[in-house]
Amino acid sequence: MSIPENISVTGFDGLPFTRLMKPKLTTIDQPCYDMGYRGASILIDMLNGENVDEDMELILDMELLIRDSVKKIN
Repeated sequence: MSIPENISVTGFDGLPFTRLMKPKLTTIDQPCYDMGYRGASILIDMLNGENVDEDMELILDMELLIRDSVKKIN
């Protein structure tokens, strides 16, 4: 099988090395800094005894980086 002619491949992390692969991997770029910052902030709040909603759902923006590992369909 050949990528992307027979099968499309997509990653989910946006790791820097995905640009170096052949073909370049299409991926979802996650906001790693924001995820770490928000997680650390919540942890600090918990350690300080602040009321933290355990059922909190936090949705951050992600970006689809279309590269060479998916076939273009017209």
